[in-house]
Amino acid sequence: MLAIEVRLRGRKSVSNEEQMIMDLGVPVERTEWGKWVNPGRREAQLRKFMNYAGISRIPSEPWPEDSAEVRRLNPIVAELFPDMETAMAPENAEIADAFICFVGECFIRFAGAKWVDFEWFGRDNSFYDHVNPALRCDTHDEDEFTAWGLMDDMVDYNREDHEGMFSYIAAALREYATYHEEKRQS
Repeated sequence: MLAIEVRLRGRKSVSNEEQMIMDLGVPVERTEWGKWVNPGRREAQLRKFMNYAGISRIPSEPWPEDSAEVRRLNPIVAELFPDMETAMAPENAEIADAFICFVGECFIRFAGAKWVDFEWFGRDNSFYDHVNPALRCDTHDEDEFTAWGLMDDMVDYNREDHEGMFSYIAAALREYATYHEEKRQS
């Protein structure tokens, strides 16, 4: 242990990989899921979307139904993802991942969700090769939905119920935040 302390002296922190080596004593190969779910990677990606969309911060509560920011985000999201074919196009992989990480972080904060590695049914049902991220919400039913499913629902939102795609996401966040709070109160 002394050798590790000496080697790390002067550094603020260690990487996840270094911590795994210290804990296990051997280098650990990162799985595709481990790479995807890495908090640092997800944080960098959600920041990319926030910068792209001009969002300075995630609010402390889900956006209200009449939010000016939601109305501003509706056309931005619609332009990026007018349909699933465009959303899943290779040239849009980076911004789709950034958006998925952003929405995921909102569900984590508001609905107590966590990312889980859902069964991979192939590239036609996932934005990623070999992983299929899903959010499991901290609700009585432990609702779970894949990133692909959430995006598909968003693209096909009911135009009679929501003003736009981000309005659909904001409504889902409000709904799951309510379920999460109900569970916490019981």
